[in-house]
Amino acid sequence: MNENTPTREKKPKKKKRKIYVGFIITVIILTLMFAVYVPYYISGYGNIMSKKDAVIRAGVKGPIKSILVESGQFVKKGDILIELEDSVQRAGVLTNERKLMQAKTELVRLTAQMHYELAQQESEIELAKIKLKDVEREYERIKKLFNQQAASKTELRKAEIAYELAKTQLAEISLDKKKLLQAEVDVQEKKIAVLEASLELAKANLALRKVHSPISGVVVLHSLSIGQVVDAAQVLGQVFEENKFQVIAKIPERYLWFAREGKKIIAETSSYPHRQFGYIEGAIRWVSPVVNPNSSGDGSVLIKADITSSPERIILKPGQSAQIWIDAGKVPLVYYLLGIRKFND
Repeated sequence: MNENTPTREKKPKKKKRKIYVGFIITVIILTLMFAVYVPYYISGYGNIMSKKDAVIRAGVKGPIKSILVESGQFVKKGDILIELEDSVQRAGVLTNERKLMQAKTELVRLTAQMHYELAQQESEIELAKIKLKDVEREYERIKKLFNQQAASKTELRKAEIAYELAKTQLAEISLDKKKLLQAEVDVQEKKIAVLEASLELAKANLALRKVHSPISGVVVLHSLSIGQVVDAAQVLGQVFEENKFQVIAKIPERYLWFAREGKKIIAETSSYPHRQFGYIEGAIRWVSPVVNPNSSGDGSVLIKADITSSPERIILKPGQSAQIWIDAGKVPLVYYLLGIRKFND
């Protein structure tokens, strides 16, 4: 019995030692899990898009006359992309141009006529004044002779009538014709102004038959063909600004607090996995003020982030799918493992 007693006492001591060592290790691990901080990221999904893009619409209805560019081609702002059939509009411009030319010619004629008639009137007035003076002198002479009983009453009466007639003729010739003639010129000038406005409208309608690029960038046209009739609001394609990209993504509503302007992000596309090509880097520029609800009860928030750098081998194209991670700071390792993020950022 005495020989076996020491052996029985050793087992409990070894067991206690293991428990003690395990407890110390557990304490150390827990301490490390609370003491060691690791980066914490919030993930979301979206797409790579041009920082600036524009939709191409015809603006008017009509059949396509010609397509001047191809998808993938670089275009400048204002370049003509598509032309619609414009024979009717061209005819309208020509008709208005002819009417305007005729109206301007008529204005020249009326102006010249006004100057001619006014000059003629001045000449007639001078002649009428000379005639009036001659008649007046003759009337005064006959009147003296009559007073001297050297002329008859009939002669005096005839001289008086001739004098009154000369005054009446001068008064008639002296009527202001300029106002009447100027009124005709003014009416013609107003007619020209109306025709000029009609011509500008016809030119504007003609210009609408050409579809211009709203911005500079790479054009992507939808399936179009010559003779195809397009509607005014129909989307014919898009123009994407070249070499300036952004990430547009959705993140869960519960992480809205972390989605703030200036927050750094990293991203990868399906085409270029980060393990092989590296991460795309950027920063949040815009956060939607509206939450998009869904049936699960946890909505989503749309964000836009500028791409600040990307690995050399990555070729970005508008529309590529992307996953993003928002840098939410660092948390204790235990929080990271449990998926807990304290609001201390």
